[in-house]
Amino acid sequence: MAAMRRRFVFLSLTTMTLLLGVAHDARADGDPEGAKRHFEAGRKLRDDGDCAKAIPEFEKSLAADKSIGAYYNIGFCQEQLGLRQEAYEAYRLAKEAASAKKDERLKEISGALAALLETPNVRLVLPQPPPSGMQIYVDGALVPQALYQNETVVFTKAGGSHDVRVTAPGYDELQLKVETRELKGIDLKPAGSTKPATPEGPAATKWSLQHWGGVGAIGAGVVTAAIGGIILLAYKVTQDTNLRDHDAAEKKCNGGDAPSCDRARDIAIRYNTREDEMKDNIPLLVGLGVSTAVLVGGGVALFLLAKPVPVEDKTARRAPPKPTVALTPAVGPTFQGLSLAGTF
Repeated sequence: MAAMRRRFVFLSLTTMTLLLGVAHDARADGDPEGAKRHFEAGRKLRDDGDCAKAIPEFEKSLAADKSIGAYYNIGFCQEQLGLRQEAYEAYRLAKEAASAKKDERLKEISGALAALLETPNVRLVLPQPPPSGMQIYVDGALVPQALYQNETVVFTKAGGSHDVRVTAPGYDELQLKVETRELKGIDLKPAGSTKPATPEGPAATKWSLQHWGGVGAIGAGVVTAAIGGIILLAYKVTQDTNLRDHDAAEKKCNGGDAPSCDRARDIAIRYNTREDEMKDNIPLLVGLGVSTAVLVGGGVALFLLAKPVPVEDKTARRAPPKPTVALTPAVGPTFQGLSLAGTF
C-alpha cells in the first residue's frame, strides 16, 4: 500500500500526463481509436486497483499504437504487482520512446525508472556483440536471453552480494561476486587463455636474532654443564685411583713392608684432602647445575618462540648503474680544452 501511495503522489505531481498520455502519442499509421479505447479501459481498471486486468488492456492499446503512455502504464501496473523485472523493461521502452521523440515526459519516466533501480538488482555490462550461446546465471537462476542488453539489469530477491556465473562456448567460465546495484563488466576470455596460477612455494626465511640468541644460550648451558661434568669426573677418577693405590699399599703394609705403610698413610691423607676440596666445590657445582638449567631452558624457549625473518630477494634489486666517464673536446670563443662528463 505504501508503494501505491508513493506512486499516486508522483502521479499528482506530473498531472497525470503519463497515465493519460495515449492521445498525445497517436500516430497516423496506427489505430488511434482502438488504442484510445483499450487505453481508457485499462486506465479505469487501474484506477479501480485491478492492475492484473488493466495490463492486458494496455497491451492491446500498445499493439494498436506504440504510445509512451501505454508503455509507462504497463510498467506502473507491473511494479504494483511486484513484477519488477517486467516493469523495468516497460519503463525502459517508455524512456527510449520519449528520448527519441524528445518528449517532455522523459524526466518523469526517468524518475520512475531510477526509483525502481533503488530496489535490489544486479547490473551487468555485457560484451558487444555477446558471444553466441552465452548464458548468465544470477544466484543460480538462468537469466532469460530476452533480457540481454548492453547494460543488463537483473532484479534480485534481496540485497547484499550475489553470485554471477557466465558461460559461452569457446570461452572460459566466469564466476564473480557482484554487490547490489553495483555495475560490473563481463570480460570473457577465450578457452585456455587463462592459465591457472602456479601456487607459490613457501617464502624463503632465515633465523632472527632471537633464534641465534636461543642457540647461544643453549650453547652456554652446554658449556656450564661440561665444566660441572669435568669437575665431577676428575674427582671420581682421582678418588678411585687413590682408593686403589691405598688398598694395594695397605696390603703390602700388612705383609710387613714398612715403606708401604708410609705410602698408604700418604694416600689416605691425599684422599681426605680431595674429599674436603670436593665439599668446598659443592656450591660451585650447584651453581653450574642451576646455570645449565636456566640457560638451556631459556634458550629452547627463545628459539621456539622466535619468528623467522623473510629473506630479501636480491635478484629483484636493481644493480646500481656502472660509473661512466667521457672526455670530449670543448672549444669556445674564449677557451679550449677537454670536457669531463658521465656518471659517478
